[in-house]
Amino acid sequence: MKSTARDILKDRNRLPGNAVAALADGKLVDLHTPIEMPTDIAPLMSDDARVLPLVRHSTAHVMADAVQRLFPGTKVTVGPATDHGFFYDFDRKDGKFTDDDLARIEGVMRDIVKEDRPFTRVVVSRAEARAKLAAMGETYKLEILDAIPEGEDISLYQHGEWVDLCEGPHVPSTKWLQGVKLTGVGGVYWRNKEGNPYLQRIYGMAYPTQKALDAQLKQLEEAKARDHRKLGKELQLFMFHEWAPASPFFLPRGAFVYNALIGYMRALYARYGYSEVITPQVFDKALWERSGHWENYRDNMFIAFGSDALEPKSAKNAAQLSEVFTADHEALEKRLGEASERVGFNYVCGCKAMNCPSHCLMFGADRKSYRDLPLRLADFGRLHRYERSGVTHGLSRVRTFSQDDAHIFCTLEQMGEEIKGFFELLYEVYGALGMTDVKIRLATRPETGYIGTLESWAAAEKCLADAVTESGRTYEISVGEGAF
Repeated sequence: MKSTARDILKDRNRLPGNAVAALADGKLVDLHTPIEMPTDIAPLMSDDARVLPLVRHSTAHVMADAVQRLFPGTKVTVGPATDHGFFYDFDRKDGKFTDDDLARIEGVMRDIVKEDRPFTRVVVSRAEARAKLAAMGETYKLEILDAIPEGEDISLYQHGEWVDLCEGPHVPSTKWLQGVKLTGVGGVYWRNKEGNPYLQRIYGMAYPTQKALDAQLKQLEEAKARDHRKLGKELQLFMFHEWAPASPFFLPRGAFVYNALIGYMRALYARYGYSEVITPQVFDKALWERSGHWENYRDNMFIAFGSDALEPKSAKNAAQLSEVFTADHEALEKRLGEASERVGFNYVCGCKAMNCPSHCLMFGADRKSYRDLPLRLADFGRLHRYERSGVTHGLSRVRTFSQDDAHIFCTLEQMGEEIKGFFELLYEVYGALGMTDVKIRLATRPETGYIGTLESWAAAEKCLADAVTESGRTYEISVGEGAF
């Protein structure tokens, strides 16, 4: 039998006036969604950091409401909470959002908050949802509706007159959204796919109270003064140039620090039993097909071309090769073949996005004995990834970087001890750099797009979890965020 968290807490005399959500058997739920009767349930108050995802998601709804009040005809797409706030993507046909628009939107949002509109949830049939969304002209929501698997609940959330296709959860009413600040506008393709409609993304911050928001804004101002991009320029450590987008140039001072860090790590390699190797930058496409990257990671790789025997047919045709790099990636395989034929190249390869496959080639180059294990291979090799321009950020998200990367080849029985040994190395490095508040997340198998068997994934996840626990540390689970 299902009851709402509000009703269950009332029955148990555990519903204080400032409760905005509940923790039911460890899961965050809102107060107005029917749930299976939990073994344990506790209210969460407005000042509890665990309710921030609800506050931010609910604020995204209020922002979308305000946008559509001010700019009729604007269509909504997705609007999730993030680790630092929220965003909502809009298809607006009558212009671009300006700073003045953000101020107006924020003002309407505050009016909606004052109205104390309750968030209500209703489960509807697929046909009912389709009819309602079609009447509203929300074509993107219809596409999202089509992607909901058969058998899953289809729920609509509403505050005031504004309705959204949404899974939830949400705060009880808009009055719990006092601290609101819109921070900027960006752009993104629908479903992050070039060729789809280009949307405008409005970013924001949200807290239950204005006091909490002000404290965060002050912290951000202090962080801005210590921003590594600002300091890197002032201290002449590194630079960027438009002809090498998102690819850092390390100036003499920066190169000194860079090499000092490499020297420090090399000393640790010797102490912890790692052997340093050097691997190529470019590999035949066959390796990436074998490793699974060509199927699962190609959109984020730089593709390269060469010729063993042929010359480009003409400069004009060679220039046409650039078409490949803006192609729809679903048709990329076909375009690669056509471009190679047209231009006269007979060799397709990929720039190295990660070291795993090349280390596997080294390991498999000759026969190994169990006496050779564990074998720890470390690599400072430079990697290249085609990060979209909208996500690059200083040195934190770049298109070329050197990664202190290693792979350990060992027996199943050796895995636990090897992971524990890695933790000792990790915490020594973090401690030397002054990073003491270290959180561990265990990323589990994604639902789709993974390689390997379910049994191997389960064994690996258990081994990782046991190693963390046995080393005296705790971890959080990031469901489905494991790499393929």
